[in-house]
Amino acid sequence: MDQSQAQDLDLQRMIRVLRRVWKLVLLCALALAAATFLVSRAQTPVYRSSVTLGALPAGSSNADVNISLVGAPAVPPQVFDGALRSPQVSAFALQRLRGKLSAEEFETIAAALTTPDRFNETVTLEANVDQQQVGVYILSAVAAEPETARKVADAYAVGLLQWDRQRARQNILRALKTLEARGNALSRQIAEAQTRAGQSDTAVTRAADSEAVAQQISQLVVLSETVTGTLTSLTPATRPRDPVSPHPVRDAIIAFGAALFFGFLFASVADRLKRTAETAQIQESGTLRRQPGRMSNFHEDALVSTQESEGKRST
Repeated sequence: MDQSQAQDLDLQRMIRVLRRVWKLVLLCALALAAATFLVSRAQTPVYRSSVTLGALPAGSSNADVNISLVGAPAVPPQVFDGALRSPQVSAFALQRLRGKLSAEEFETIAAALTTPDRFNETVTLEANVDQQQVGVYILSAVAAEPETARKVADAYAVGLLQWDRQRARQNILRALKTLEARGNALSRQIAEAQTRAGQSDTAVTRAADSEAVAQQISQLVVLSETVTGTLTSLTPATRPRDPVSPHPVRDAIIAFGAALFFGFLFASVADRLKRTAETAQIQESGTLRRQPGRMSNFHEDALVSTQESEGKRST
């Protein structure tokens, strides 16, 4: 028998096995699909709302605008992901949510957002940026209610934007503190010069320096109000219409297909094991026939068993 004939025999035997068990497998698959559908339908629905944030290249086509703008240096996505979980952003988001959610909803969301493991399941940040850290960030939030998911995503997006803007203002704020300290020192020197005779020139010089410092402080104050961070809001959070889970129909179809596959696979494996056992028995019988001594012993044992059974029946 060549290989093609052996494959044809195996295929025919497999078809016979499938014909023999298909009703049982189909019944089990339908039962499993129905149970999966009911269990999935009984689960609490989960909704997801997302905000798109853009990390755009710094600068503008207008040179005058570029001079008046102050931006923050680009940072890798890991920095924004860590900032999203920072106490500053979380505190800002929870404060923003406190007046927009009911007491029960706020307690549930606050409990989830203050637990690290549940926070990772509630709020996520997905980055799609290039080597220059230019691209988009998708901030998503999930909740049992669609409106709650939208509010949580919006609150954390605003909190992350505020953190990014505050990061850009740090250098300006440090410069302001330095200039304010210098201005206070010049004011003390001017007051001391005015109380002493013969130091009018010193007072005039210190007054000019103080005026220059005051002008620099006013410029920095204006820059601190116009400073921009790396992130920019591209699309706001929207109210989701369909839940992300569960999907009873999809889960039932997957369970039905898996039950059919593993059912027929189990039937094929069981048939193969049965064939292996039958082949082993046939080979063992052939070996006994080829050995006269063992064959005679086999007949003697069979004769004794027959005589014992007949004696039992006669009694």
